[in-house]
Amino acid sequence: MGLRDGDAVRQEARLPIEAWCTPDELVDVPHRALAAISARTARRIQPLWRDLNELRQRQLEIAVEITEGVARGVLTHQDARAADGVEVESWSMERPDFSAWRTASGVAIYALACSCCDEPNEAALAAVLTWREALFASVGDSPDVQTAERRVREALSAKEDSPVRRIATAMMDDLDRVRSLAASKQWDDESRVPPEALGPLWPPCTRSPWIV
Repeated sequence: MGLRDGDAVRQEARLPIEAWCTPDELVDVPHRALAAISARTARRIQPLWRDLNELRQRQLEIAVEITEGVARGVLTHQDARAADGVEVESWSMERPDFSAWRTASGVAIYALACSCCDEPNEAALAAVLTWREALFASVGDSPDVQTAERRVREALSAKEDSPVRRIATAMMDDLDRVRSLAASKQWDDESRVPPEALGPLWPPCTRSPWIV
C-alpha cells in the first residue's frame, strides 16, 4: 500500500523527518484541532506502552486524556497546565539513548505539550514533535536519533506495508480531514474538535500495525 498521490513528496527518503509535517504547515490549524490530532497520534501507539509499569501507563493515559479534554473543549490550556498527577518535568526526554520508555512516552508528552500551549507557533511545534516521535516509535528502539531517522527513511521508501507507513498515512489523513472541516465549518482556535469527529483511528485502508 502506498501513500496518496498528493503526498508523494513526503515519501521521498532523502527528506528529513520534519519534512513530513512542519510547524509552518500546522501553525494555521485551529488549536483544539491540533490537540485532537496529537491525541489520536498518541492513541495509535498506545499498545507500545504495554511493557511499562502500571504507574507509567497511568501517567501516559492521563496525559492523553487531558489532550482529548482540551480538544473537546472540556478543558482549557490553563486546566491542562494545572492538571494534577502529570509531572511532565520528571519524564526526562533529553537522554541520549533512544529507549523504549522514550519512544512509548514521547508522543503522549508532546501531545500534552500541544494541549498546554497558548501560542500557535508553540502548539504547531509540539504537534510536529508528536508526529516525529510516533514515526520513531514505529521503527522500534534505536541507539540514537540519527539511527532512528535512517530507519524511518528506509521504512518510508520501502514497498512493503510497514508500520511507519501506516502511522504516517493515518496522520496525513487526520490533517487532510481537519483542514477540510476547518474550512467548511469555519473553525477557530476555540472550536470544539472531539478526536472521534475525525473518523476511525485507522483509515479503512490502513490497519493497525500493532499486535496487542
